[in-house]
Amino acid sequence: MAAFQKGDVVAGDMITLECLASPFGPFLRNHVLMPFIGTDSSMRLGPIIVHNQHPHPIFGLMENMANHWMPVGLLPPVCRGVHHVYLYPADAMASGVVGLMPNAEQFVVRLPAFFRDDQVPLLGNTVRAFGRVGVVGAEAAYEGGLSPELFESVRQIGRIMYIDFTDEYAEVKVISNAHREFWGGLYACGHVEFDGELSLKSWLEAFADAATVAGFSPQIMQNLGTWNGYFLFARGFRAMIFSDAPVYSLHMDAELSLDFGTYKRKFDTILDKLLQNINEACTQESAVIINPLDVDFSYVDSTRAYSVLKSKSADELQDPLLMVVRDWHRSRGK
Repeated sequence: MAAFQKGDVVAGDMITLECLASPFGPFLRNHVLMPFIGTDSSMRLGPIIVHNQHPHPIFGLMENMANHWMPVGLLPPVCRGVHHVYLYPADAMASGVVGLMPNAEQFVVRLPAFFRDDQVPLLGNTVRAFGRVGVVGAEAAYEGGLSPELFESVRQIGRIMYIDFTDEYAEVKVISNAHREFWGGLYACGHVEFDGELSLKSWLEAFADAATVAGFSPQIMQNLGTWNGYFLFARGFRAMIFSDAPVYSLHMDAELSLDFGTYKRKFDTILDKLLQNINEACTQESAVIINPLDVDFSYVDSTRAYSVLKSKSADELQDPLLMVVRDWHRSRGK
């Protein structure tokens, strides 16, 4: 990644990388996350965050308390036979970090790439990959809504570059198929519109019960600071619940390489139970939900994979390559 940041590689260069190839990349919506992971640094599952930028133990504790695993998901195929994937350092144990600490998103580097159908079975392995460097042009970024200033900032850190492994010269070989832990966050956010009223007590109980059914032991804490809302957290899971408006977000730590199915089923259980609880509470309190299915966690659900690309939140993407992929899917759907 350093070579990309320094400008040592340019579009058209053929390069070889040793890296972890993964289908998981950044979630396609803005994140509304808790400012902390819970009551202590053990509330996040997975490895401890260690970064040499803050060697002091107090800063290290803050990094672990105030940073989350990056919410991730799966992009739909770009076109027939071409898949959007991500390359991480060969020793990476997480998809990335997001949070309050400065430069958190630079703790784990990643490069977008494109694989052919025959290369997809190699995902999840450490590979030696030979491919061609490509870049997102300024015109395409501007058309997608990126300002010239922001385009320049992402260009300087290499975020407009990708690696293409789809042509006849490209080659991807497994050098280690010893799968290891690789962590990320499963994420959902939304709002519920009511005709009538739903008590705050029922709203909070709906969340707490959904987390409990999935095996968590949630605690609820009220935020008395800048906004009147609530935090719900348990080891490996957390939620923000706004009381002035029925807006919420959920974030769950998930192991993606060895046991993604188990974590995905657990998160689906939370979402399904949450919507069931809200519907039942509305029935008891004579309220009617106008938008009963407003949980836009379609990013890792292949049956609904395109809806998030059409959502209003996707309009606010600031990753040039994701913007181009988003716009391509939107134009294809017309």
